[in-house]
Amino acid sequence: MSDATCTIPESIPTTARRPSPGTIASLLATLLFLAACGSVQVRSAPPGTDLDGLVLEGDTLVLRLLVDNRNDVPLALAGARLRLTLDSIEVEAREWPLDLVIGPRNREAIVLRLPASGAVQGTLAELDEGRRASLPYSLVGELRIADKRDAKIDRTGFLHPVPGRPGRYR
Repeated sequence: MSDATCTIPESIPTTARRPSPGTIASLLATLLFLAACGSVQVRSAPPGTDLDGLVLEGDTLVLRLLVDNRNDVPLALAGARLRLTLDSIEVEAREWPLDLVIGPRNREAIVLRLPASGAVQGTLAELDEGRRASLPYSLVGELRIADKRDAKIDRTGFLHPVPGRPGRYR
């Protein structure tokens, strides 16, 4: 057998160095930051809504509602509940079942039908005949979103006749 000896070079320390207080503080801050990130929930933005137009077909109002999905995930609509007011005339409030999925960052038009009373038809005729320049409206309600909270709708604005298209309003 040979006599082998092991020598430790002087450049390698024989005891472990303690980390500096700055290193410990930096490590602790990083751990706290990472722990906080784990509990963050990304909330989805509610869908945007806009009244795209209104058409009078006999004694029926056809309401075209634009729904804008502002999120990066699909939006599943299960229903709509709306109350439309034209000037001071409240059109019958209604609820509609929907089975519509709007793709991420996409927009869809929903067509809803309401009964048009004689007062509503007369007011819209005033618009067509030029006796009114515009008609104030209010659209209040909610969209039912599958497996999520309902999205509130509260829109106001003015309807104007579409030139050369009697019975159509934007």
